[in-house]
Amino acid sequence: MSLNMLAVRIRKFSTALALVGIIAIAADPQEASQGRFSTFRKLLQERNVQLTEVSLLAALQNPDPHIRYLAALVLAEDRSQDAVPAIANALAVEKVPETRVNIALALAQLGDEKGLAALQEDCGDPIIPAHLRMYAVKYLLDLHKDGCLSEAADVLRSATDSASRILALSQLPRFRHLSANDSDGITNAVCASLKDRDPSVRIAASHAIVALGDVHAVPRLRAAAAAEPEEAVRLIMHADLQRLGQKDTH
Repeated sequence: MSLNMLAVRIRKFSTALALVGIIAIAADPQEASQGRFSTFRKLLQERNVQLTEVSLLAALQNPDPHIRYLAALVLAEDRSQDAVPAIANALAVEKVPETRVNIALALAQLGDEKGLAALQEDCGDPIIPAHLRMYAVKYLLDLHKDGCLSEAADVLRSATDSASRILALSQLPRFRHLSANDSDGITNAVCASLKDRDPSVRIAASHAIVALGDVHAVPRLRAAAAAEPEEAVRLIMHADLQRLGQKDTH
């Protein structure tokens, strides 16, 4: 694959993840204050949904599944505690996986344990598409909950689509308070992805090693770079090796 072809492929993939990321709002109120929620409000307005609490509560039962979860997310951003029962009811009857995961996030942001329980359930549900399972993992980590480590590792090992494997690689370094065995398991799973068939996944694995900051992975990344058939990927791996060297010396 030429450098230009690989660059185009990476840009297309990054765009796809950015579009998925539209629904992946963080649980951090600081991010909300920086305007990320304006996207959801705008999307609702474009669908002729008013932003009053009454209209948002009604929108939880809208036939459009996107409107249902957008309404829940905006209610959560508004810290509307009075909406908790209605959001919980919407979650209980929701059948669309994408909508369910996002409504669960909204409920969890409002401090309701049912939202956290639903996210825990969804991250391990094999019926749910792998990328949505990874967003359940992301949401839990955003909420400072370290559950679903084994489920994230399973997606990395078994997901058939590259996007889900990359999402897993982006989340695994975020787990904290790990046992030595779990920490070694994450490093091994990430390093194994350096040999993935998709160059985009190999790049994500290289970046994940930097995020882990595990200098014990340096020899494996160095070996992967030496064996890497794609020049663009090899250059990125060498850059990541330099970044790890900087971490090691500071």
